[in-house]
Amino acid sequence: MPPAEHKFWPGQASQADRRRARQSIVLEDVGTTQATLERYYLAVSRLAPVLESVNSEFQLDELVSESVQAEFEDGTPLHLVADVLSGLHHFEPFTRKKLGKSWRSYSIWRRYEVPARAPPLTQDICLAMAVYCLHINELTLAALLLLGFHCLMRTGELLQIRPCDFLLDDEGGLVSIPSSKRGLRNNSRESVAIRDLTTLETVRAMVILRQQLNMGNVPCWDRSGSTFRSLFRRILDALEIQHLGFRPTAYAVGEQLMRCNLTVLWSVRSLEGAGKIPMLPEFTSVTGWQCCRASG
Repeated sequence: MPPAEHKFWPGQASQADRRRARQSIVLEDVGTTQATLERYYLAVSRLAPVLESVNSEFQLDELVSESVQAEFEDGTPLHLVADVLSGLHHFEPFTRKKLGKSWRSYSIWRRYEVPARAPPLTQDICLAMAVYCLHINELTLAALLLLGFHCLMRTGELLQIRPCDFLLDDEGGLVSIPSSKRGLRNNSRESVAIRDLTTLETVRAMVILRQQLNMGNVPCWDRSGSTFRSLFRRILDALEIQHLGFRPTAYAVGEQLMRCNLTVLWSVRSLEGAGKIPMLPEFTSVTGWQCCRASG
């Protein structure tokens, strides 16, 4: 079996069936995705000149720690240094628990450098962006923006959604996410309910159009991720709100909260009464958001 591919297999009743189901499966290989392996490889390759001069375990930690400091001074993104350390442990397991000084340098860096996060979109801005998309004949982008805001979906999840992943009726709908972070961790497939009528009708129009083109089993967004980001910036420029610093991840409020690991109180009762945001749930913590999304 190809390494780093997530393959799920059903449990079997008998030992013979289990033996057949597990044939040619290497547990260590299926534990890491191909995308993660590629990140690790590229990151550790940056460390190759340092590793070539290592003569002892003590020297390894000292030199890697110096490399972390050099990357810090050079303006390297923090996540790349995390990939370097994690990748080194992955490819050379004997280094586990032997890079204490390196991990301490990384922890100090992470603790004191405030991440540059995109501000979350408001509903009014998201609706304005969707209207502009329809104005320039970008129905798919309009539907995906509304879907991402309403269902708290990550950009990567949005770009994988296919017409066949939707179940829609007159009052609501359900979207099954082909591949999500929590789904991969829990060996399950997440689904999210669609209850906002504006989102529902826009998504329905997109699905009907894609099915008429016999593209029901391919992603709704059939262009590149860079094209998605380019169109996103074009919309911001057209609406003259580019100075606010929105990015394609800004509508995924749930993703922002997950990464920040914050405890929040997001009460929308007053807005619901005004008819402003009828689709967002109330939750009191990140765990509450997780449960809400898992249950749709």
